[in-house]
Amino acid sequence: MTADFKIDFNFFPNPVSKNLSISCEQMGNYQISVIDLTGRLVLQKQFYGQDFNLNTESLEAGVYSLKLEGSNESVRDPLPRSLYQQSPLR
Repeated sequence: MTADFKIDFNFFPNPVSKNLSISCEQMGNYQISVIDLTGRLVLQKQFYGQDFNLNTESLEAGVYSLKLEGSNESVRDPLPRSLYQQSPLR
């Protein structure tokens, strides 16, 4: 039986317009997924480490879910967190 462990992570700024900084408590292999309100995966990146900058300029303004998973299938943040994308100032 495999236990699920929550990944401790923070992200900022929220709302975001260009780059989202993600900071995890532990070093590891991670996959970050951005999902729109219809449940469609709109952006996904993999990274190794504790810190990562995600370029969000390709996202339209709106509300998204942010999901972070570790390389071990038993390690995931069980509840996606809300991310607010705002239009970049031009």
